[in-house]
Amino acid sequence: MTRSLQLFSVLLVHVLFCILYLFFGVDSQKFADGTIEFNFGRDAVYGILSLALITIFAMFAAFITPLKFVFSDRHLKAKRVQGGFYLITIPFLIFLFYKIISSGFNYGIMATQREQFSFMIELRVIPYLLFIQYVSKRRESIPLLFKVLATGIVIGFVFFQARSLLVEVVIIMLCLKLRKTNDKFSIKYYIFGFLLVPISNIAVAVRSNYSFEKYLEEMFKFEYLIIFNNIVAATLNYNYDDKLNWVLERIFILIPSPIRRIMGVENPSNDMFLEVSAAADLTAGGFSYIANSYLIFGNYAFIVLYILYLVLEILRRNYYYFKIDNYLAYAYPIMLSYVLLAIRNDLGVLYKQVIQLILLAMIMNMISRMVYRA
Repeated sequence: MTRSLQLFSVLLVHVLFCILYLFFGVDSQKFADGTIEFNFGRDAVYGILSLALITIFAMFAAFITPLKFVFSDRHLKAKRVQGGFYLITIPFLIFLFYKIISSGFNYGIMATQREQFSFMIELRVIPYLLFIQYVSKRRESIPLLFKVLATGIVIGFVFFQARSLLVEVVIIMLCLKLRKTNDKFSIKYYIFGFLLVPISNIAVAVRSNYSFEKYLEEMFKFEYLIIFNNIVAATLNYNYDDKLNWVLERIFILIPSPIRRIMGVENPSNDMFLEVSAAADLTAGGFSYIANSYLIFGNYAFIVLYILYLVLEILRRNYYYFKIDNYLAYAYPIMLSYVLLAIRNDLGVLYKQVIQLILLAMIMNMISRMVYRA
């Protein structure tokens, strides 16, 4: 099932657009009182389709790779996991709701704070891992406080108006559900996801002061279909010579931002993203890891994407098939959400998230083996 989600994200955003453009002449989309137009021609659409198919082939290559890499079973103790969840989640929720209330529930302020306090927000991965472990072991009686804190995270993300964080939670819950069926495909989850689309657009309706009638018109619309294909098309015609320096800069973002500031390391340049966005006649909306991989690695983009999907597939097999009690296996739902959401993100951020998640899971495995002796 989760393999199909990886495939579906590319089909929905890129392949669907190519079909709509080539066969039905769709080159614009109305959203939020404006019209978003595709600014490139037919040749660019063929280029988008080629990159989408390369990405899909990389996925299938990872799916069929006969590599059996089984993690060691840690036999994690429930009390430790439960205590760790309380210890991390309570301060995180206090921080989250403080930022929500202090911003006056203003979307613009909260968006700025999400960027300013990105390191604190990234710490959500720790309670994610602890929650996934605890629920994956099918605990029959989950403590009330555990449920309250988990619910508090969801409510906090709703008020924080961060759709990507809510998508992470939905994907994690879906992965937990699918563990019982060994990730078996079921069309009902796609139907359920479609029914959730109107809920995800409520945040847009609130900050745009939509009337109820206007919301009904926009409830099944997304601005991404044209935006991200404009980005990919602009990438195809963009010459970027400073590729090595771009890679080296992205290596440094593996270091947490507070440590980078202490070391005096500057944040990576966003000039390339801004120039591509300008070429696509866009001012905001994210980027595309598929476009980014082609821009930096050219014809070797297939290899870069294959490595990404292979790592994800190794984690998937350990989580679903082998059911290993190991934080590396429990990292799978989180990493899946990263890859799915990267359809609107750049490659550097995606690889940073993946590498940091793996390192954090390994550190948590190490800590779980520590024994206190009086």
